[in-house]
Amino acid sequence: MIRISLSILLLSTFISLKGQHDISGRKHNTVVIAGKRYVIHIVKRGETLFNISKVYDVAYDSITKANPFVIPAALEIGSALKIPYNEPIVPAEPKKTQVVLPFEDSLPIHIVKPGETVFRISLLYNIKPADIFALNPGSDISIQPGQKLKLPKHADDEIVEIEHDADYIYHTVQDNENLSNIAQRYGLKLKILQKLNPKVDANKLETNSKIKIPKHKVEVQTGISIQPDTSTWHYHLVKPKETLFGLSKLYEITQTEIKKYNPALNERELLSGEVLKLPVMVSKPETTSPIVEIAKDTAIQGKAISTNKCLPNPKNDKIRIGLILPFYTNVNDTIAQTGTFTQVFSRSKQFIEFYQGLLLALKDLKENKLVAELYVFDSQNDQGVVQEICNSREFKELDLIIGPAFSRNIEIVSSEAKKYNIPIVSPLSTDETFLNDYENAFMVSPSQKVQEEESIRFISSLKSNNYVVVFDGNQYDSTYIPKLKQQIFSQFTPSTIHNLKYTEFAYFKGGETQLLELFSTNDTTVIIIPSNDQAFVSDIVARLNTLTSQRNLILFGQPRWSRFENIKLEFFHNLNTHLFALSFPKYSEPQVVEFISKYRAFYNTEPQPRAYEGYDITKYFVEAIQKFGKDFRYCLDEHHPNLLHMQFLLRQLKSGSGYINHHLFLVHYQSNFERSVITIE
Repeated sequence: MIRISLSILLLSTFISLKGQHDISGRKHNTVVIAGKRYVIHIVKRGETLFNISKVYDVAYDSITKANPFVIPAALEIGSALKIPYNEPIVPAEPKKTQVVLPFEDSLPIHIVKPGETVFRISLLYNIKPADIFALNPGSDISIQPGQKLKLPKHADDEIVEIEHDADYIYHTVQDNENLSNIAQRYGLKLKILQKLNPKVDANKLETNSKIKIPKHKVEVQTGISIQPDTSTWHYHLVKPKETLFGLSKLYEITQTEIKKYNPALNERELLSGEVLKLPVMVSKPETTSPIVEIAKDTAIQGKAISTNKCLPNPKNDKIRIGLILPFYTNVNDTIAQTGTFTQVFSRSKQFIEFYQGLLLALKDLKENKLVAELYVFDSQNDQGVVQEICNSREFKELDLIIGPAFSRNIEIVSSEAKKYNIPIVSPLSTDETFLNDYENAFMVSPSQKVQEEESIRFISSLKSNNYVVVFDGNQYDSTYIPKLKQQIFSQFTPSTIHNLKYTEFAYFKGGETQLLELFSTNDTTVIIIPSNDQAFVSDIVARLNTLTSQRNLILFGQPRWSRFENIKLEFFHNLNTHLFALSFPKYSEPQVVEFISKYRAFYNTEPQPRAYEGYDITKYFVEAIQKFGKDFRYCLDEHHPNLLHMQFLLRQLKSGSGYINHHLFLVHYQSNFERSVITIE
């Protein structure tokens, strides 16, 4: 049973909105939002955030701060970026903050932001959705981030209007604030604040925007001081990344009941920093991890749970495999039906490539007598859709689940899978929370903690007396560097510690001279840069490369560096760079050559990294069930299939928990322009 439209696999090139921008004329192409002026830049093919920052002579960090929903490493062609304007603004009307709408064909336009809907945009400009539909054919079906929507000429050009009078004060929104925080600070009910500020989007408050506060209601609080009737209610302060699903498990209460006592949640998402009112009949949890009831019966759906022994699977029963990934068929199918585009939604591509690799793995396993049934579910990266999948009849009968892709959905699926003892595999996420209380859960990507531990262990084992740690002065790593330092120092004794040269250097723009002065000796120097910021790393690596003809340097970086576009490959080789990686291509291996040949024949294109991962993950876990059954976790030491790019060393997080892959490759970019790889276990 296939739950996604196979027509999306036939779609090819991404056609996106394109925009023209005259850099020399940018002074006349600006927008004022919350008192700040921006240039609107439409991303073109091949552009990166680093390139754009140089073109406009604007700091990279300023652009990322102005566009918090943009992923720097994955800019979408045709999307709109707000570029901070580098000249001071003096508002003509001090009482009003205006948004000047750009015009096209004599009509004002709105550039769609991620998460926006036509209904929300119509409220923003005080117009009817039907007006937008009439001017923008196809917008009644779907709209995309970066798309230009024409608006009626009567659309309000003052999105936020601030009136000054004796009855109100105006709160300036700070970073990471939300309406709930502000309401608590001034002792107001959230509903009152929302009623007074109807045009403010509670989910996306603009930093430095103004919120109207009634003076006679103001009781400023420095913190949250709630004194409830403890015999009736319990109050929970929502932490970052918490979800309604997690809280429902934590307090053993349904999501519907939470919404009943907190009706604002019927119209919006959960907000970090708000306080939820819960009935005290529900006992306060002792731990911060979700509470999930374990089935008391030793048999689940008639299948006995095995003891802690590795036993071969005596039968070759049909294996039911569930693949849960965000294919976004709700967008892809619409695009295909309207005929407006002939391509796959950009966010779907990597998951379709994973799916294609999975299909080839099942085809190869079928030749080894595998009998399987594949159920493909589109999560759409929507928690409501994921819950519907978990409630389906097919879900309860699965023998293996691969997915979902994102951590907020994995928690839901893992909780349901545990009820039926279904092994669940997280193919991409590095958030280990879902492993906490389920032994049949597996995380393919080593967590950040595992990567840091292996990095520290390897670096400290090097025979060197000279270490330099360079970190971003604006983003200091508060955990990794102290652990690394402690481990390096532990390699020396009181009689040899005087030989150690260890330096931590906080690099800011303008500190190039001081940076290069650190390498004044001819000793071999090990350089560690813990940052994942592309602009920062590109700058440092380019400057260090100028020293390689006179100095012997060994550079240690982060796994993401291999995907950075602004670093020349020769710099990595010149600096003897070492990068950890989850997988490593072995293109000369016969099995890999055969896979590439099959992939080209089936899909008429070249396999990308996600396709290799789809193949390897599927082959490893499906073959494990085929050989040992659903409790294959007891047989991991005996399971070593021949894979394409990956290897697995699954270790239990703790007693009673799931397993994390601890296998990493260390890729060494050698000075002779070859790469070697070391297996880290």
